[in-house]
Amino acid sequence: MYYPRILTFAHPSELADEVATIESYAEGVERMVGKGSWRIIRISGVAATHAMILKQELLALDGDALVSPEVYLGNRDRGTDALIFASLRQLHELIARFRRLPLPALQRLADELETTLQAYDAMVRDTLIIAGRSFSWGQRTYLMADLSPTAHQFRGNGLSTDHDHTTVMVHQALQAAEAGADLLDVGDILLSSPVASRSIEQMTERLAQFITTLSQETNLPIAIRSYRLETTMAALQAGAHIVIDSHGLRLDDDWHESLAALIAARHIPLILAPGEPQAHGIHQPRLTGSDQTQATPATLHPSAVMHDLFSRLQASITYAATQGIHRSQLLLDPLGGVLHTPSHTPVVLQRLAELRSLGQPILIDVAHMLKDMAPQRLLTEPDHEKQAALMTLAIQRGADIIRLPQIQEHHTRTAHLLDTLVRPESKQ
Repeated sequence: MYYPRILTFAHPSELADEVATIESYAEGVERMVGKGSWRIIRISGVAATHAMILKQELLALDGDALVSPEVYLGNRDRGTDALIFASLRQLHELIARFRRLPLPALQRLADELETTLQAYDAMVRDTLIIAGRSFSWGQRTYLMADLSPTAHQFRGNGLSTDHDHTTVMVHQALQAAEAGADLLDVGDILLSSPVASRSIEQMTERLAQFITTLSQETNLPIAIRSYRLETTMAALQAGAHIVIDSHGLRLDDDWHESLAALIAARHIPLILAPGEPQAHGIHQPRLTGSDQTQATPATLHPSAVMHDLFSRLQASITYAATQGIHRSQLLLDPLGGVLHTPSHTPVVLQRLAELRSLGQPILIDVAHMLKDMAPQRLLTEPDHEKQAALMTLAIQRGADIIRLPQIQEHHTRTAHLLDTLVRPESKQ
């Protein structure tokens, strides 16, 4: 017997190892990896003429592209999305051909394709130093302890005084650090305070005092989740090291220039959430065929959900770069903003690997997922089992940071075990 079996590889390096068992020449291994590594890439808003050139060039390279039937049936007034089917070798040749064409739009597409391929297949990524600690993305999973009052409410620990909050949250932080937490998230106490009658100024002072106390008790990096400029400034002055912006550097209907300037001036990490849907003229995929009937936010096709999320995150990354924020300082929180509906959370988790195309470290909030993903069949399962299941899937799909409401030693052990299985460069 010949024993035929179908092989699957998570990364071109795994294919290279397999090829090397047969091909003894290094240049031959590299050549075959280019032929054997296939990619399916979706691009949006392609002009009809450019879409036809894209398809013709790929066919000439023995690849292919799917474009709207309206384009090749003669409607050249409307653009189209496209699916590219090609090997890495064909894609690199396509990029070279587009750069030789006197068409700026296709030259830009070539640049974007090259950037996407490099980001998606990157084995070695930037190391970020936060509060004197090294975070080497891709080598292992990092755990963030969520200390925010919202997290306490999820667990039924609602408290009524500042002293109670500070005492319990510092105790939680020390427990999390002992269990293996790498970062702390104090949230935004202004949004979830048990004393709603206080002014923003009073709450900002309270938050700063807590961060000062926390920074004296632990040396873990501290994140503040806020889009308010005054709150963010006070938190950073008190000892916070990271800003999580749930609005994606947006403020009302415009960009948040003041917050971006603060982040750039201080050279601190910024974790971007998607912000509001369909903001700033972001291209939306055009539905065709049966998909265009009765499409509502709750029934959006998974591809449309991911496109909207991807577009918003890309817009925030691009804006941050124009304001002097280095890409090495940017991380993504794809579930931290405003999705169309909680029913889209499983879609984002299942297709999380697509966000590797953006090239930034990814944070996933398990508490958020537990809140959104609560089908009846899961309600009776213990929380630690649900958390372990969601952690497993998120890490397999490429999450770099897992945020949990209460980190325990079994979370650390689970992350370490998964890293040895799914991260080729894992270092424990």
